[in-house]
Amino acid sequence: MTAMAGHARLETRALARSVGAVRGPLAVLALLAFVLSGSLIAGDRLVAAHTTSAFRAYLAAQSAAQTDLTATSTVSAASAATLAEATAQTNALVPSGLAGAVTPVHTAVIAQPGTWRKAAVIGHRSVTWAPQLSLASSPQATAAARYVQGSAPACPAGGCTAAGVLPIGVSQATADQLGLGVGTRLVLDPPTGGAGLTVQVSGIFAASGGTGAGAGSGHAFDDLGTLVQPRLDEWVPQLGPYAGQSNMQWEAEVLVPPAALSVVTTWQPAHATWRYHLEPDGLAGSAAATLSAEIKSRISSANLLGLGAAFSADTFSTHLAPTLDAFATLDASASALAEFALAGTAAIALAVLFLAIRILLGRQSTALALLRARGASGAVLASWIGVQALLVCVPATVLALLLCRTLISSAGHGALEWAVAGCGALGAPVLAASVVARAPRVASASRRRRGSRWIGRGTALLIGAVAVVGVRMRTGTGTGVDPLTALLPSVLAVDAAVLVSMLIPLLVRPAARLAGRGRGLVGYLAAAAAARRPTVDLVTAGALTAAATAAVFASCFTATLGTARVTESWQYVGADLRVSSVAGSGGALDPDALAAVAAAPGIAAHAEASVFAEQSLLVPQGGVSVTVYVVDPAEYRGLIRGTPLDTPAVESELDALSAAHGSAGTVPALVSADLLGLVQGLPSGSGPTIVLAENTLDLAPLGSAAAFPPATGTSSYLVVPRAGLSQALPAFQTGSTVAWYTYKPGVTAPPAAAARVPASAVATRAETMGGYGNDLLSALSAWISRAAGVLDVLLAAACVLLAAAATAKARAASSAFLLTMGTRRRSAAAVSVFETVPMLLAIGVAAVAAGYGAAQALLPALAAIGGVPRPTLATLPPGALLAALAVPALGVLVTTAGAGFGREAQLSFQRTGG
Repeated sequence: MTAMAGHARLETRALARSVGAVRGPLAVLALLAFVLSGSLIAGDRLVAAHTTSAFRAYLAAQSAAQTDLTATSTVSAASAATLAEATAQTNALVPSGLAGAVTPVHTAVIAQPGTWRKAAVIGHRSVTWAPQLSLASSPQATAAARYVQGSAPACPAGGCTAAGVLPIGVSQATADQLGLGVGTRLVLDPPTGGAGLTVQVSGIFAASGGTGAGAGSGHAFDDLGTLVQPRLDEWVPQLGPYAGQSNMQWEAEVLVPPAALSVVTTWQPAHATWRYHLEPDGLAGSAAATLSAEIKSRISSANLLGLGAAFSADTFSTHLAPTLDAFATLDASASALAEFALAGTAAIALAVLFLAIRILLGRQSTALALLRARGASGAVLASWIGVQALLVCVPATVLALLLCRTLISSAGHGALEWAVAGCGALGAPVLAASVVARAPRVASASRRRRGSRWIGRGTALLIGAVAVVGVRMRTGTGTGVDPLTALLPSVLAVDAAVLVSMLIPLLVRPAARLAGRGRGLVGYLAAAAAARRPTVDLVTAGALTAAATAAVFASCFTATLGTARVTESWQYVGADLRVSSVAGSGGALDPDALAAVAAAPGIAAHAEASVFAEQSLLVPQGGVSVTVYVVDPAEYRGLIRGTPLDTPAVESELDALSAAHGSAGTVPALVSADLLGLVQGLPSGSGPTIVLAENTLDLAPLGSAAAFPPATGTSSYLVVPRAGLSQALPAFQTGSTVAWYTYKPGVTAPPAAAARVPASAVATRAETMGGYGNDLLSALSAWISRAAGVLDVLLAAACVLLAAAATAKARAASSAFLLTMGTRRRSAAAVSVFETVPMLLAIGVAAVAAGYGAAQALLPALAAIGGVPRPTLATLPPGALLAALAVPALGVLVTTAGAGFGREAQLSFQRTGG
């Protein structure tokens, strides 16, 4: 820097010296730029790769009929050229995104087969009629056919005619079953009368790569079911001398040359099919929604235009578009879950970056003050700091981008990668330059400064409260996380840091006064320093709180989703195992078989119930269709004891059922919430009645049964105690239609007796949990959540280390001062640690509150995501407490390691003049 006319300008030599003086902070900044940009770019590419892999696996698991595009038509008097033109039109149905990912199969088969003109074979009590042959043409089947005798059918030089002999190719199985050989000539009669068609076998083929239908030939024979293997069907004539006897007939398809299509379709109309089978190995998961929209658009246009005059009844359809839509929905839900898991990662990243810049500027505070005194403007200082940061951030970001593109072959979102690279290269320099460019403010009066501080704190708390209310009031779209949702953990972390800074002095000052009454000075000095001038200032505390809050939020979010999934499985099944009567079986379950299941070694408790669907509840307003559950309250209480279904509301309902007693013609019952207003407050003589299995009973309502677990998902229902029903209707027999069983600890599989209950359906909670845990939605979100968790841990550790570095100067000064005053080294270290511990412990407590509060506030948005459980209360697992305590623990360790500076710190303090 040189001073000219009261201004300073930037010199290259001075810039080089300044870079050398702060090479440590710049190296940290470069490492952070590399890690942040690299992790985000790598994460995007890995997520894209994982999504594509899941997409392909999802499509491969579907049947071929669910992943193809199909065009069908009836064609008459059409030549090979006409079919070729129609094929070009149907090829246009395939979107560009599916180029190379579909296998086309084109077939044309005469709609009604011709009958071989030969006598029937009449045996004892059986007749084998003349075979029916369908003439077919398919380029893919022709290419897949490997001729073992003769040659492929081909028209003679003059072309095929209806009056001539039409060459055909038959499969080996067809030739064996029908007794055909090369040169065999036969006449086919049309089913509607008219001239026959003479055909001759020119070759016998086998399917390429094997002898099975379509073996080794992909989908070439999919639409030619009897080409490779003929079918013997039973044909029962209604009239004639052979009615009632065993009447059989062979059906087979034979190949004709493409040049004979005009003859064949003139003789009989043909059914043409153009099918495009999906090969998912060439698809990317991110293109599912776009492909679906494009396919629907092309199918709609094709249905309007048709294929031409030679074709009729054109139909264009696809099962692929709904399959793509289903995946896109699952992928959107998985992405939303992943964004919830990543909601706090950005907060940690910003905290880490801000601390690194703060250290960089702190190391040059003296130089910056000197340059300002020499007349350097804010623009010059900003360019000085900005160029320093650019010199390290740009190469680090470019290196991260190149490494990610080289090591991870899967392509991510190109625009996102360049945006991340730009932010990584320019974010830190711009932020540092903007901080330096601001001119130092003139110190204001103490009262005005305190007023501004309180205004800032109040504004931060108000913003946090508004954000929580805004998120709770939203219903969500189910397609992702909006910015307000993503920023909520960060906003609450800032509010937690503000509250910590406000409450720490209020809590520590009484401790300092109490310590001052004792004889030791360590506690007094530590408490007084923590109250007056804490080593961990507000900025560093905010960064640490953001890191700990993000870790707690991620842990709470994962535990909340897992707990909700477990609760949902209990509500869906009702226990670990449910055995229920299948629809249409018309009766109760076998009591002996149910008893055998209950007596199995792994069963801890069981309960049975009778469920009567579509019964009539009669009230003055009219009749209502209800479902009636007849249960034994004591038995059911033993079943659910200690499970997520055992809630105070359910306990009160079971108590009411246990205390109720029926009388002749009157049955007590709990009713669902929607029926409560219909059955209560009715005048005497016009009370509700229930028609139960054609028995009319008066109903004595006991109250609402809104929490009865077996009725989850049922709108209108009654819960009747089994003993009360027996008292009201002694002759009524109530067999059990559903039974629930809970396992003993360590048991995970149902007993073998459960599968032997006649006319029953078995459902297990383990299958419900496993079905969700192994499906695409959970797999994608869990994979991304794990990646986010690793990133959170790494960034939180970096945040702790940077916070320790940012407070190193203050800790060194405090220790040096104590050593100079004659304090022992161990006492100086203890004071340095104890003055930091209150702030760090407060950060841990605030992080737990902010992280759990964010998880609780985001429950409505989580419940709006399709396909995931709907939790009602956030879960605070032990891992969240460990995550919150890890930050203070690491801070204490780092502080302890750097607290005793010994003689070097004392001499340094003396050299600086105390």
